[in-house]
Amino acid sequence: MNNKYFTVLIFLLIAICTILFSCSSENKNTVLEIDDFKLSAHAFNLSFKIAPAILKFGDTPQLNYLNTIKNEYLVTQYLLRQGLGKDSSLSKILRLLRQELIVEKMFYEDVDSKIKITDEEIRSEILKGNKQVKVKYIFTKELSEAEEIKNCIGIEKSFEELQEEKLFSIGLNSEAGETEFINYGEVDPKINAVMFALEPGKVSEIIKTDAGYFLLKVADIRKLILSESDIKRLTPTYKKILLNKSMNSEARMFVKNFMDPMNIVVDGKVFQDLVNSLYQTYKKNTNSVSLQSNQEFLKYEDYKEKFDKELLDKALVSFNGGNISTAEMLYHFSYYPVSFPTTSIDDFAAELKKKIGLRLLDIFMEREGIKRGYGEIKIINEELQLWKNQIVSYRYLQKLSDEINVDTTELKKIYKENIKSLVPFSTVEHKLVNSYKDYLIYKKLVSIVEIESLNHEIETDAELLRIENEYPANKLNAADIFTYKMGLPYSRLAFSVPNRIWAAEYVWKSIMKN
Repeated sequence: MNNKYFTVLIFLLIAICTILFSCSSENKNTVLEIDDFKLSAHAFNLSFKIAPAILKFGDTPQLNYLNTIKNEYLVTQYLLRQGLGKDSSLSKILRLLRQELIVEKMFYEDVDSKIKITDEEIRSEILKGNKQVKVKYIFTKELSEAEEIKNCIGIEKSFEELQEEKLFSIGLNSEAGETEFINYGEVDPKINAVMFALEPGKVSEIIKTDAGYFLLKVADIRKLILSESDIKRLTPTYKKILLNKSMNSEARMFVKNFMDPMNIVVDGKVFQDLVNSLYQTYKKNTNSVSLQSNQEFLKYEDYKEKFDKELLDKALVSFNGGNISTAEMLYHFSYYPVSFPTTSIDDFAAELKKKIGLRLLDIFMEREGIKRGYGEIKIINEELQLWKNQIVSYRYLQKLSDEINVDTTELKKIYKENIKSLVPFSTVEHKLVNSYKDYLIYKKLVSIVEIESLNHEIETDAELLRIENEYPANKLNAADIFTYKMGLPYSRLAFSVPNRIWAAEYVWKSIMKN
């Protein structure tokens, strides 16, 4: 299956910086209710805000997106009854997600909510960015392809010719490769910095983002004469920009003030004994130099019998008010996907020491969050259900992708009958096969939804979605710039979104029309 329709759950260790989104306010209005599952308008908006633009299709994008969430939930219920998702890996992923959400709530309450930005600061920032920029862009997932395109510009072909070829290869027309006029701060910071510094007609260097690689060319610039109403309209956006700048340093100070009073000490001898035991076990259980970040490593329950019981019972970490045994620390690693070097035991030990520090931060902050009652917050439980839907359905999609094969003879016939183009079928065959395969998978999912919907009581309140949404579709439409929650020793999508496969019918019909 074409990877561009899969939302991949990412776990990467990163430095502590700011949290971009909060889970603070809870909206009691319910937009979707299926049996005991309820989705609030607040949870819907958080998901809709960062969802790929491809999932916000049609004349009623919010209603279509709500139906997508409903359909994915129904498919998940069907799959769970079939036994999919009952393995321990799903429970571990959800265990980690629950911890992350509680820690994020801690950051919101103790950092984000306390940062105040004055109207004067916002106004000053708005007046600095009193221009709008429209850009043409080429997007690719691969650096090598971006470099090849960059090297061709102005030598073999123009930017526009290369852009048109790239867009056509993924079933889009040239209009999809040009943005609207964008205000300062409305897109990914890396892209924002380049596009507002780029001279008209010039092509940017390759810009690396979490989504992939971009090449930009300024199509037009217009200076703004800002009225008071303009300033009022731009104020929410610029307030977020200023908040994000402040959160980084405040988050670091919060962590220091939270952790330092605990006087945490790792017992050196117990740690070394753990390294000696763990390294040998690890080397026997992996064939690679290091595991990928989404693979589980410390499967404590699988080989705990190989550890010395006395070592497992010893206090590895002591702190004011208690200690954490080796066994407990191994448990906290059992649901935390990491990778370690196997080149030497010293490198292994150094990396383990760092990761224990990161784990301790999450452990202590989760404990404090639970004391405050954050584990029972409605929005956290809603979000966990949406993540569960996404994970279970994604695994099923992988299975369907392996099972479904496209008849290229039939596809070639469809191409000739529906698409009036001089481009040979062989040129676009790969992209068409992927899109048609996704369409066939989508039809399989719809058949499950039709049956499963008969087994549930379903209520939706579309009226709540008719109000103009405060979270519009992303400005870059052909390739979405994903937003990640940060401020923690990991990153992932800010909120669960349905799989892009639910737009497969829309994409396929668009290809047929064009």
